[in-house]
Amino acid sequence: MLVFFQDLRHRLVDWYLFVVIGVLGSVLLLQTIGIEQYLFYAFINISVVSLILFLLHVYARFKMKKPLLNHSLGLGDILLFYGMALCFPTLSFLVFFIFSIFFSLLISIYLKYKSPNDYKTVPLAGLMALFFGIVYFAHLTQIYPNIYLY
Repeated sequence: MLVFFQDLRHRLVDWYLFVVIGVLGSVLLLQTIGIEQYLFYAFINISVVSLILFLLHVYARFKMKKPLLNHSLGLGDILLFYGMALCFPTLSFLVFFIFSIFFSLLISIYLKYKSPNDYKTVPLAGLMALFFGIVYFAHLTQIYPNIYLY
């Protein structure tokens, strides 16, 4: 929730919060699976995030003619992607990542519609962190019993 509020209000998030997300999510995942599976999933997820960032970099540089960092995507967004990559098995991560991007898109469209002058940029890390919190809340309260599909 801190990431959400900081990103929504200031468009800046303290870097250590992304480390906390990655560590706590990793601990929760490690309670469910073994270390070998965890390392395998972490490697695959980090590779997927790196590939997505590479493709975004190429698109931003050659199509949009802008640098990726701080023009198309913030450092907090990138750190959140990597932090979340450590929190789920690959299938769950891909589903979570896609739905969190979709959730962020819908909320940002709504925010821009309600007050267009206040939201010229999308607080992607904050909205994804809010979705992440909702998913973990549903898991911890047994609304959705197992978020670790593998």
